[in-house]
Amino acid sequence: MSTAREVWEKDLPEWIETQPLAEVVLETLEEQLAEVTLENAKKLWLDFLETELARGLSNSLAALIEGGKIPSEP
Repeated sequence: MSTAREVWEKDLPEWIETQPLAEVVLETLEEQLAEVTLENAKKLWLDFLETELARGLSNSLAALIEGGKIPSEP
């Protein structure tokens, strides 16, 4: 029998849309007047993953729990 985590490890990546993520990365490069290249987009995305994503998800989750939109475990 599969655990909930095993199911989500398979299904969640299929659910996450990559096109909007790519658009935000490219828009950010353009807005900051950086050279828009695939290599620069990769550098920006990887740096964001390493430095900001975990903190942002944690903050969003805390706000959702506090707002009653996601139940917390007992």
